Amino acid sequence: MILNQAPMLSLYSLVEHASPYNIFTGDRQLLARLSGQIEREILDKRIQSQVFAGFQQLSYFAPVSERYQRIADQCKAVWVFGVPDAMYALHHHMHTIELNPGHPLEREWFVVVNDRQYKRALIAEEITPRGTPHADRVFDGLLTTDPVVVDLMYQHLLAVVETIAK
Repeated sequence: MILNQAPMLSLYSLVEHASPYNIFTGDRQLLARLSGQIEREILDKRIQSQVFAGFQQLSYFAPVSERYQRIADQCKAVWVFGVPDAMYALHHHMHTIELNPGHPLEREWFVVVNDRQYKRALIAEEITPRGTPHADRVFDGLLTTDPVVVDLMYQHLLAVVETIAK
């Protein structure tokens, strides 16, 4: 299922104020490792709640699409956010939220899961200028298990999905 026109929302602006002492700066490789760790934990712990993942552009989803298909096999739903610069055959329980260029989430990378047994949010905002080569991109971000922050991110993303699905 492909959904269009996500409401204007920046997750990073929310966490930047909620947890200013947990902010880090890292490159794309660091974010890929942190995301992979969360994704593997979701699989290993057999998490069944919804998972939200932001890839900025849907073409950045390609390297991990098989892992997300396995996640979708066990989860209630997987929501993939990004500018639609590539198309993918979607697995059951997997949905895309297409972002317009210029949408605040186009500059953000995130993975959010809020389950009773596993709460984790990785939220990052790209700080390099648009057009920076892929390998040179840098982000300010936050990785947290704080249930208050994870719940805040999860509830905002769930509200986006519910608003669009109506």
